[in-house]
Amino acid sequence: MATPLVAGCAALVRQFLRRGQQQRPMSKPSAALLKAALIHSAIHCPDYLSIVNGNRGWGKVQLDRIIQPTYRIEFLDQANGFTNSGQSHQYSLNITDNSMPLRISLVYTDHPGESLVNNLNLLVSSPQNSYYLGNDFNRQNREDRVNNVENCIINFPEAGRWIIKIIAGVIKEAPQDYALVISGNFADFDG
Repeated sequence: MATPLVAGCAALVRQFLRRGQQQRPMSKPSAALLKAALIHSAIHCPDYLSIVNGNRGWGKVQLDRIIQPTYRIEFLDQANGFTNSGQSHQYSLNITDNSMPLRISLVYTDHPGESLVNNLNLLVSSPQNSYYLGNDFNRQNREDRVNNVENCIINFPEAGRWIIKIIAGVIKEAPQDYALVISGNFADFDG
């Protein structure tokens, strides 16, 4: 029953984004944005050994975390994607207090192939220049080069200006667009 339940959640998220109940209406939210929102909403289940599990994914979808959040949430559908390796897009936000985790979800719809064709990477830096890589939950300083979904979860983010960078590690087929979902206690989002 997980598949029909998540499909129904995707339809509700799409309706929510199209109606502009969050910020501004999005006439055609991308598949990447819907996937990012669903993954972003997921709650880590206590019996998982890690944040993401190869058998169960990112956790249990909790739709109210997207549709009725108690924190600020930003949805970004970046249609003006990358055309060359090495390009990057940068966003910034100001954390006002650390009572809520800073969560960032990057998803992109890769071009068809046996493995990843393009590779985008998520890099987040704190006001004190600590760096967080997407999907590097054990802080091994390793880029994820095999997934089209990357997440950063900073449980107690320091107050101040944070920088979110999306880097085109490899672009073999252009253009490559992407979607971001960001949540936490922040202001002054520049996106």
